[in-house]
Amino acid sequence: MAALLKALLAGVLLTFVVSFFAQPDAIALSWLDIRPAHISYFEFYWSWRLFVVSVVAGWGFFLLWD
Repeated sequence: MAALLKALLAGVLLTFVVSFFAQPDAIALSWLDIRPAHISYFEFYWSWRLFVVSVVAGWGFFLLWD
């Protein structure tokens, strides 16, 4: 349970960092860029897709760290 909570926290933090600091023309996660044209990058990177990827990555990171 603690690992899942850490993963959720890491997912929130990573989503925050990507959505605020990533440049639209230099997105490392470009394979996720399937957004409709009327949706901004801010809205897209707060979407469930990046959050799920962030949680999985965060969970793996904390499992390796513990």
